[in-house]
Amino acid sequence: MKMEIPDSNQKNVFQLKVILKELSQDGSELLTNWEALINNALSLANSLFHILFLSLAEKAELEELATQLWNKVVILKSKKCLSALSLTKARHVAFQVVTHLYESNNDEMTIKKHVIMALKTARAWIDCKEWENAEKVLYIFHQAIQKLQHISKEKKAFNLTTEAFKKEKYEIDTDIFQGLCLSAELKFAQSQLNEAKLMVAKAKEFMQGTFPNKAGFLSLLCHNFGVDSFKDKQFGEGVFWLKESYQLGKDADDVSTSTQASTLRLLANCYMEEKNTDWIENAFNAIHLANKIDPHSAGIYLKLQLNVLDEEPNLNLILASLQEMLHHKDSSIDLVLNALHLLKKHQISSVAFQLRLEILKKFEFHPDYGLLLVTMLDSFLTESDGEFAKTFSQECIIAHNTIGRLDGATLKRFHILFWSKAAEMFENENYSGSITWYNYSLSLYSSLSPSEPNLGKLHRNLATCYLLVGETAKASTAVELSEKCEPNNAHTQYISFKVALATNDWEKAIKSLNQLVNCSPKDDDTNNIICLAAHSALEQENCELAIPALECLINHSNDSKHILIAIRCLLRLLITEMEENERLSVNNAISKVRTAYNKILVIKANNELSSAELEDEALWFMKIAWNLAIKYRDDVYAVKELFNLCYQLLTLCPLNIGNYIQSNHCLLMSCAACLQIVKNEQDKSLVQDVLEEVLKNIEQYRQGEQRIEKYIWAQGVQTKSSQEEKLLHLYKFQALLKLNDARAETVIDSALLLPNSDPKLFHTFAAAALDPTVNNAKLGAKALKISIRLHLEASTPDYVKCSADLRNLIEFVMNRNEEEEALIYLEEAVGVIDKAKGLYPEIEIVWLMTRSWNYGLLQYNCCKYPEAEKWCCKSIKFLKYLSSAKENYEEQMITLYQDLLARATSGEE
Repeated sequence: MKMEIPDSNQKNVFQLKVILKELSQDGSELLTNWEALINNALSLANSLFHILFLSLAEKAELEELATQLWNKVVILKSKKCLSALSLTKARHVAFQVVTHLYESNNDEMTIKKHVIMALKTARAWIDCKEWENAEKVLYIFHQAIQKLQHISKEKKAFNLTTEAFKKEKYEIDTDIFQGLCLSAELKFAQSQLNEAKLMVAKAKEFMQGTFPNKAGFLSLLCHNFGVDSFKDKQFGEGVFWLKESYQLGKDADDVSTSTQASTLRLLANCYMEEKNTDWIENAFNAIHLANKIDPHSAGIYLKLQLNVLDEEPNLNLILASLQEMLHHKDSSIDLVLNALHLLKKHQISSVAFQLRLEILKKFEFHPDYGLLLVTMLDSFLTESDGEFAKTFSQECIIAHNTIGRLDGATLKRFHILFWSKAAEMFENENYSGSITWYNYSLSLYSSLSPSEPNLGKLHRNLATCYLLVGETAKASTAVELSEKCEPNNAHTQYISFKVALATNDWEKAIKSLNQLVNCSPKDDDTNNIICLAAHSALEQENCELAIPALECLINHSNDSKHILIAIRCLLRLLITEMEENERLSVNNAISKVRTAYNKILVIKANNELSSAELEDEALWFMKIAWNLAIKYRDDVYAVKELFNLCYQLLTLCPLNIGNYIQSNHCLLMSCAACLQIVKNEQDKSLVQDVLEEVLKNIEQYRQGEQRIEKYIWAQGVQTKSSQEEKLLHLYKFQALLKLNDARAETVIDSALLLPNSDPKLFHTFAAAALDPTVNNAKLGAKALKISIRLHLEASTPDYVKCSADLRNLIEFVMNRNEEEEALIYLEEAVGVIDKAKGLYPEIEIVWLMTRSWNYGLLQYNCCKYPEAEKWCCKSIKFLKYLSSAKENYEEQMITLYQDLLARATSGEE
């Protein structure tokens, strides 16, 4: 009964035929969809089943197509026109098709064909690092081998001749050997090391019994495993494989002694890296054997390396190894350079120092002779005492200046090494040693022309060292030489400044400082140097130089933080100077505080400091300004500026009760200073500006109240006293009065609405209004009336102060000849005195009485008897309130009043 093939498989077979035909055609590799076709064919080949039930014709057709593809791959591989992975996929497709076609076929030739194809396909997959596919192919390979072995046994049973059987078995064993080697390679690649070792052991068995000529191949395989293990730092595995490789290679005619020596050298390296028990002895044995069979220069180097790495290095053995390496026929400069690096690393360059002349002689005409010199110097510099390096440096310098000059690259490297050693000495505070190495560098210059590169810097470094060892004369000379090379260099001028400081040459120091400031470009480096100059002056407590140095830093630095630090230092110095010399102006300090404020503004805008750091800076300068304002309180112009700065600095701080209260105090103090300025200032324009500044400060005060209003409500905190509110009204009133602004009257009205309005405030309002420079009668009188009223409305009136306000009001009105109004106020005064019940000051009563009586007499003398009677009548009303003084006035006043009354009645003159 014929088995039917499923439609899906039949479809796959058809698609596979089409693709194989297309791939097998000439030039198919040029198709743009070659990769897609291969991948599709690979997928179809892997999914084939029931292929056994194809007709013979279909099988033959498929086999032919697969064979064509296989042969095409062989050709394409030689052309190298496609990737190895692409060709391997094509090879696998052909292999899969053939094995599927005859998977149940026991034909010997067919199976052998499968074996050959499997070995080549597995090899290709391993080369492509496709371990899973290689494993699948090798599985099919082992099945095919088993079939061949079974067929061979059956043939022997049917009287196969011994020779024929041996030949056939040899061929099968050869395939098995190749398969085992491939399996070992695969397992090693998959890190299945025990399986890899097992495969090698089996291959070794086949080799020893059947074909010992394969020992070389197996030795190479183990060598490669050893190399890969070494690269992967699996040194223990490397030891195993390399020992195996060496043992296999000993009996192999096709393994050369140089190859064996190479294996032993690598084995020695594995021992060195592994550092297991007896590693040094094993490594020595390996390298001794390597050098015995092939005395290669690399082996000599390894011997040197082992001697160096010994727990107790024997310098004689190391010296002997180095000499042996030098005398080797293949000795190269690269090998010597490596040896020098090795000795440097382990700080035993003294060995190389003993052979330095021999080494240099051997390679004196080599193109890398300069590199050898540099490497030797670098190696000698690692020695602790540095004597080897000094001796070698001196020898090189002498040779350079007498025998033959070093090339440019070597000179550059020598300078770098000399300077590095000098810098190391400098860091260790061995300044004399640093001078020695800088002088070595100086000795290599062909001329001391200012155009020589880095010569200016070299002289600067020498000057610094000379300065530190106290040789100021040499330092001055070095600085002068540096200035000739680089007169506009900031570093040069800084060193010049330091030398001038050390020699107390203030004129030179100031000159260097000015030149330092004028150096270009003004970069961070220059600013840092200016900062260092200021620091140097401060260290020596030389204010004469420190102040201009700090001024330079403040004026030219781009670093706001540096500027703030400099201003702090400068302010301290200025304050100290002002304390010592009272004639010094405070204006310079004010200017520096203002600069600090501007810089803090920049820092805040750029978020260069945290909020807390910013507040600390602002408060520090605010306290300085506040203290200066208190100290120089007699200089009202300075006080005004300083309190303004205090307020501005406080605005940079977070809003809280403390900062708010203090900022208000600053505004009030500034207002007070402004009004003091106005009293004596003759410049009308300036007076107006200052008065407007008072109004501006008061407005800022009110704005601050609005900003903190919510905070106050939330905290329940009292932030303002009634005294501050009175001062605000007073300052505003005075400013508006002097500006002749009509709004001054509204200030009086506003003050009247204040809680607990104080008569004293209105008394002060009146004094300000009646000041001769203002003379505002209306507002003066209004303020006095309110003051008097508030006195009388008090629960316990202060009749002393009230009497003064009343006298001022009456005096003011009488001076303006406003008689009727004056009489009204006198009458009111009588009422106040009567109400006072003896508390009204008698001297004030006497004044009222006398003032009104004298005015009456004045009218009397002018024959104005009715008017005189009115005033004298008012005067007599005061008489009864007198006590001790009453007798002095009563009789005379009554007599004169009667006469006056008679005259007024009769109309007589």
